[in-house]
Amino acid sequence: MKKMISIFAALGMALCLTTAALAAETYSDIYEAFSAWDSEGYPDYVASVRSTDGSGDTLTVLVTSQEGAQELQDTIADTSALTLVVDEDAISYNTLYEIQEEIIATYMTGTDSPLAGCGIGWYSDEDGQVTGFGSTGLENRVTVDVLEDEYETYKALLEEQYGDAVYVLSVSGYTVAEEATTDDVSISEDEAEADDAEIAGDEDITDAVAIAEDKAEADDAEIAEEEAATGETGETVVDRVTSMSPAEWVVAILLFGLCGVGYYMMQRRK
Repeated sequence: MKKMISIFAALGMALCLTTAALAAETYSDIYEAFSAWDSEGYPDYVASVRSTDGSGDTLTVLVTSQEGAQELQDTIADTSALTLVVDEDAISYNTLYEIQEEIIATYMTGTDSPLAGCGIGWYSDEDGQVTGFGSTGLENRVTVDVLEDEYETYKALLEEQYGDAVYVLSVSGYTVAEEATTDDVSISEDEAEADDAEIAGDEDITDAVAIAEDKAEADDAEIAEEEAATGETGETVVDRVTSMSPAEWVVAILLFGLCGVGYYMMQRRK
């Protein structure tokens, strides 16, 4: 009986360790991580991601806690292209995204909305100098374009609701009745060009995504060359095992444990 209890205890321990190991998703480098975030959602501790020097060779990630910085380092195998900045007062990307969606749903659904645009990013001044927010100069904000006639009213309203998380800009060039439509809450083509110059942060993110995708394609090509040279493909037993889902791992471990218990009981009967 004691031996049987020991077997079940060992089985439970193995199950817990396996589940914990599978729970933490890992990435080969920051490019792969950022590409996943862009399609699946950002971790709550990430505030922004930017090219460190404009070249795309390294990415700077602003995080909101030391714990977040450590977690990010733990989930990336190669951190050589990662620059980490910690600012506990920074506003997370997920918080800004929720604010953006709320502003759009509340103020930009009708044909007479004085809000011409709403996005997440940095600000570009008249000289084209791109500037981030916060003490680090790396933070994003929800940037909101408001028609000049309603600028003061909505600036006060939005800043009262969302504080420093929003950055309100005044735009001009058309009247709501002439240009606004229900299908596309946007400004005129001329104003859209000006808006693109003012909200440059999203372009930075797009560039970083392109860099991550190019690197992922290069990695896939390298893997394909190795498979052609060795004759092995993704259908090997090793690949099938490593691609098992957490649920499949749990079932496999339980079956293995039950086989062990069954064998032990057969030996006892002998």
